[in-house]
Amino acid sequence: MFYKIIVFSIVSVVFFSCKKDLIDTKQNQLVDITSQEQFNNLIKEKTTLVFFHASWCKVCKEQRPAVEALTQNTELVDFNFAELEYDDYKDIARSVNVTGFPTILIFKNGVEAERLNGKGHSEEKIKDLILK
Repeated sequence: MFYKIIVFSIVSVVFFSCKKDLIDTKQNQLVDITSQEQFNNLIKEKTTLVFFHASWCKVCKEQRPAVEALTQNTELVDFNFAELEYDDYKDIARSVNVTGFPTILIFKNGVEAERLNGKGHSEEKIKDLILK
């Protein structure tokens, strides 16, 4: 019995400590991708940046400000910006070989043109890749 209490305590601590820093992804200008059909339609229309992330991921949280700032850039008004919560839509992420996060994919005419993994990508660097 004592063993079960210890295991339950450890699992509880790990679970709640990982979830405490969740990011509210609804408070930005990125389109939330929620289906494969929506994803396919979005990337075929025009140049589109998709930010693949997990809301509890600290590395994703560090990369997010640069991605969100792009949506406010007046040079980029003709481009689509979207995000996908990896934990909720793993099948969509896997359809484009995203297995880690954060990952930024830039699509042109429905085809992947650029891929950035991890953090440390400046707003300027990402903007240059979009405009390329």
